[in-house]
Amino acid sequence: MTQRLRGILPALAMLLGCLLAPYLSRLSSGIPLCISGMLFFTFLRLSPRQVVLRPVHLYLFGLQMLLGAVAYALLLPLDELWAEAALLCLMTPVATASPAIVSILRGDVGFITAFVLLSHILITFIVPLVFPYVGRESSLGFWAMAWEVFAIVFPLIILAIVSAQLVRWLLPGLATRLNKLHETSFILWLCSLLLLMGHTTEYITSNPEIHWQTIAQMSLVGALACLLQFTLGHLLGRFFGLEPHAARQSLGQKNTTLAIWLALLFLNPLTSLSAAAYIVVQNVVISLLMARSEPRRDPLDPASEQR
Repeated sequence: MTQRLRGILPALAMLLGCLLAPYLSRLSSGIPLCISGMLFFTFLRLSPRQVVLRPVHLYLFGLQMLLGAVAYALLLPLDELWAEAALLCLMTPVATASPAIVSILRGDVGFITAFVLLSHILITFIVPLVFPYVGRESSLGFWAMAWEVFAIVFPLIILAIVSAQLVRWLLPGLATRLNKLHETSFILWLCSLLLLMGHTTEYITSNPEIHWQTIAQMSLVGALACLLQFTLGHLLGRFFGLEPHAARQSLGQKNTTLAIWLALLFLNPLTSLSAAAYIVVQNVVISLLMARSEPRRDPLDPASEQR
């Protein structure tokens, strides 16, 4: 598949998702399956020894938390809703699908996989500490809230990692054949993007009582938060000498499913509009990166790995 086509297909998927939203929203339960499938094919080509935690992972996570806290403090005197939306968009951890996207972009999958695991473990404990004090009161205690966050995220990651490694170890011939299906992760991402845009569009259009000014304001917060984090990821990647795609996605690509769930459960539900806008902007950025990226040797190509 040509790079030009890679850049066009995501835009078509987003457009079709918006146009077919009433029908696609009924299939939104398929989004986790698409993401889990993407992760399976990515982890199938990833050796566990490539997933190494580094101090820079903690720096990046700490920066996200600091950005969220600063944005909340600065915006709270102006508008509480803006403050909550900025906090949500900045503190939400990296997307579970980001290793698959970095793999498609031929980036450092081991680096971002380690960051996915670390950021989701830490956010499991940070959400119960922070969100009850900035949003609505919750009847859930600390451990109950931590379990809720864990349950929505980790089954996808754990299932994909365990199943992929079992296939690698027990059925190496099958793993080799599956590794030759180079476009599978990209196709699954397009399917998830199609369903996600349909679900997001239906969510917004099914709430006509929301004023257009509120939609515009929340969308602006989400869009600015997205562009800021992709830019910071690019700059910090150069500063720390990281692989560019892994660095950008580490800060810029967010677990928006988790963000929307947190918004609806703990914050003002209108903040989920910022997460919805974030979905659109982050996928536009990813599409542009795919269109611009040069075909290179795949760092996860089993043929290139010394065993």
